[in-house]
Amino acid sequence: MRLRRSATAAVALGATALLLTGCGAQAAPGVDWKTTVPQEYAHNRYVAALIEGLSQAAHATNVGDFTFAALNASITPEYRWGIYLDYIRDRSDEAWAFPGPRPFALISVNERADGRGATILSCMALGDRVITAKNPDPMTVWEGAQISPFGEEPNSVVYTQDLAEDDAGHLLLSEPEQLLGESNRKCDLTDAAVGFFDPLPTPRLPGDVPPNEQPVHP
Repeated sequence: MRLRRSATAAVALGATALLLTGCGAQAAPGVDWKTTVPQEYAHNRYVAALIEGLSQAAHATNVGDFTFAALNASITPEYRWGIYLDYIRDRSDEAWAFPGPRPFALISVNERADGRGATILSCMALGDRVITAKNPDPMTVWEGAQISPFGEEPNSVVYTQDLAEDDAGHLLLSEPEQLLGESNRKCDLTDAAVGFFDPLPTPRLPGDVPPNEQPVHP
């Protein structure tokens, strides 16, 4: 199965927002989508799993917990370990938070022959996407993230991510991997799926992670 994004459709899955509530007390909050859902993707389980994984990964960083059930059921151990390392290595002097799942414009979904996974290509911005006390408006943050610091617009590249079904039937999302090559730069973010957590998270400085909230090294 190969799905392609139309030129005018934004992929948001607002109709399936209930998938983003997760299954544990610390799961990501619901998402208030600022874009609409094209019919061809509204009930696609791979796109839903992509958004679920992006949501739980952002939420894990916001709360500094990398072990909660909804996270474990939505992204791979390698992805969990990667966002944990990013968190503990952060040296920011200003509190911050991700306002929602990483915005993306879907390019294609290629299902595996066995029906237990897919490879997704999407366009994502490279810029900073965090809210702070000085810049608390998530839409302003998103608009700024699309502009390259070198004056080139859009500030975006094509990423690939795999989804694979585990033994429990969960679709686990891999960490975004940038595709190399000039043809994969400056992709179109016009129809990006943009949504923000409701309620918005409170910016905070990353700190020490208790042992029981640290992921296991894969």
